[in-house]
Amino acid sequence: MNHAPPSLDCLFYELYATAVREPGTDEQLWERIASGLAATLKLPLVMIGHYDKQGTISVLGTSRDCNLWIDMQRVPERWDGSVVGKSLAAMALEARRPVSLTLDDERFVCWQESARKDHLFSGWAVAVEVPPGPYLLQAFADTPGAFQDAGLAEQLDHARQRFARFIEDLAALREQRLLARALDHAGNAAFITDRDGTIEWCNQAFTRLYGYSREEAVGQNPRFLKSGRQGVRYYRELWSTIRAGKVWSGETVDRDRDGVAYTVRQTISPFALDDRPSHYLALHDDVSVERAARLRQELRTGIDPVSGLMTRAAFEAQLSGTESSPEHHWSLLLISLREFQAGVSALGQDLAESITAEIGKRIRGALTERDCAAVLAPGEYAVQAHHNGHDHTPELEQALRRALTQPVPHLAGTLKPAPQIAVARHPEDGIDFDTLIHHADHKLADQPMPRVRH
Repeated sequence: MNHAPPSLDCLFYELYATAVREPGTDEQLWERIASGLAATLKLPLVMIGHYDKQGTISVLGTSRDCNLWIDMQRVPERWDGSVVGKSLAAMALEARRPVSLTLDDERFVCWQESARKDHLFSGWAVAVEVPPGPYLLQAFADTPGAFQDAGLAEQLDHARQRFARFIEDLAALREQRLLARALDHAGNAAFITDRDGTIEWCNQAFTRLYGYSREEAVGQNPRFLKSGRQGVRYYRELWSTIRAGKVWSGETVDRDRDGVAYTVRQTISPFALDDRPSHYLALHDDVSVERAARLRQELRTGIDPVSGLMTRAAFEAQLSGTESSPEHHWSLLLISLREFQAGVSALGQDLAESITAEIGKRIRGALTERDCAAVLAPGEYAVQAHHNGHDHTPELEQALRRALTQPVPHLAGTLKPAPQIAVARHPEDGIDFDTLIHHADHKLADQPMPRVRH
């Protein structure tokens, strides 16, 4: 197996280091490559060109200023010979292999005078097929038969391979740098974690939203932003989704450095550096104002128009009022039909709303006069059951299960709901809405995941 000469390895190592540390301009880069190849191959002149869609071969960089370079800028080559005939680079494009000729060849007539002034007598060229190519490598020597030498031909082939690989790597590096700058300057807060959830990078919008510097955030788990408003099932669903390689989206309540709560719409996208998801990109859009407006609207109406049940905001406000007194005894039933709801939502928005209305009707039908119910989120409901001297929670739970496990008329014989129900009691399990919801949520998390039955 052939290996590139050490001098070529050193040249491209320096080029890679320069591309990473000192990007510079394209003109400087092409000149570095051309001059480096000329010195390494011990040739008086190396040029780098590019073939554009108009058929013109433009010179991007040259190892030194010379008459031939100036003349080729003035009378550029064309691959089709419609203007000046097929010269070195044009021949290489057509042949798709290295070509060489002596510069007294009639096809080089347009540039012979300038070549003689530069004491150049033979030339070589090859097309390098890489996006957004093809690129052209051209080399010139001060002796007529220089490119017939087998040793130089092998070195030129190594140079072509290394040049092609460098251009591909440079394109990837620039794409990564472009994406990194775009993410860093994006208006949405963004951060990247490893597979275990450790933050490896965050952007400027993240530091502005949460008040933590990049140095403070990197190395931490995103749980340091938790407000405590999300329960166990929330995070279990999140992690099971992204670890399966799927995108997860949802609203999350986080807290900044000063403890101020923010409602963010979070989208987490897995991506891979190898053959399986290895990192996660999280984008946070601050929707606190939008959320507050929505809650105000919900409080004004109090009723969800689709399900006919109370809205979450109205339900929470009621339970946080006089009902929160320790003297009042009641139960909170948390009902989850999330798996079922996700299944029917995939069948279309109209059908999903129709089924939500049917579910709301069934829940209302199972309640007594003093009970009330609300829709908390798609596929998730809550019921307040007043005791009134008698705790009828077990009977109510049975009634809800009977009602909710019946096939939905729209999908009879196709899908059958499989509700999960957990109970939290006031004041034994807590006296505020969040504590009771979390208590019931933990109970649901301990139950087996339901499956939609066919």
